[in-house]
Amino acid sequence: MFDHCLYFNTTALARLVDKEWTQAFKPFGVTPSQGFMLRLVLKQPGMPQHEIADELTISRPTATRLLDGLQALGLVERRSLESDGRHWAVFPTAEAEAMHAGNLSFFLPI
Repeated sequence: MFDHCLYFNTTALARLVDKEWTQAFKPFGVTPSQGFMLRLVLKQPGMPQHEIADELTISRPTATRLLDGLQALGLVERRSLESDGRHWAVFPTAEAEAMHAGNLSFFLPI
């Protein structure tokens, strides 16, 4: 019935992809959104929080919530930018670095 419906098929595909990524990130204790954000922070330590939001094409409040979750898990820390105290730079913690070193499959190209 919906074989040729672009909306139905793309939505169904999105659900399947989300299910796969949820399973892939489950051993690391993070959601897919947190996992992709952590990958970015590990690749570019010190990236300003607003640039992370821009890079991931998410809103700044969404980025804040995701970073709050990663910070609660002990995987990132925020430091005030020296050039502008109103903005935060995000760095991986030693725990995140150890996760990276011990689980390289987490960080393979997508």
